[in-house]
Amino acid sequence: MVKAIGQSCDTYFYTLGLAVGPERLAHIASLMGLGVKTGIDLPGEIKGVLPSPKWKRERYRERWYGGDTANMSIGQGYLSATPIQMTLVACAIANNGVIYQPHLVKERRSPDGKILGRVEPKVLRRIHAPVSVWNAVKQGMLAAVYGPGGTARLLADLPIKVAGKTGSSEHRKGAKTHAWFIAFAPADNPQIALCVMVEEAGHGGEVAVPIAKQILQAFASKLQAR
Repeated sequence: MVKAIGQSCDTYFYTLGLAVGPERLAHIASLMGLGVKTGIDLPGEIKGVLPSPKWKRERYRERWYGGDTANMSIGQGYLSATPIQMTLVACAIANNGVIYQPHLVKERRSPDGKILGRVEPKVLRRIHAPVSVWNAVKQGMLAAVYGPGGTARLLADLPIKVAGKTGSSEHRKGAKTHAWFIAFAPADNPQIALCVMVEEAGHGGEVAVPIAKQILQAFASKLQAR
């Protein structure tokens, strides 16, 4: 698993997803926050699509096939997620299952600087799983940055330790893939989680990771300045 996450090996996850089954895949994905709105304080948020055999029967009046499960296992097929949802996936892994409510606004102030309201951290949900499960995923995300053949090795020279996962999602025939990357850092004491998604730009490791590097470099500079 560690090597498969680090090198983004589709075949491994096809096999694993078929063994797990679509219902359990959908259940775990829902716990991670896919298919539901995050509640961020922005208008127009969508919930994406979290497919399942029941969903496909109701939507298309068709049965679910093994190919649907394989596609879902690597984030393809009918599955649709938003960048903020995937940021919370990174947050969940970093915090061993604790997901915080995302907010755009931290506090409101009057023109003279008086604080009118402040948003305090709030736990959105907790996912209960053995620590060994979270650690295995973290090791895979570290392998993406520091392991041989890792898809995010561009980040290996940053002054903070980063755990990440690249992705490239197909969305229409003949178009370039969307480039994805999620990460958290510092890996041993997480303080930031992020998602970079660039539409129709190619591979996550080639396009999204360099953008994430600029963000993480700026964050590392802030840490060093404290």
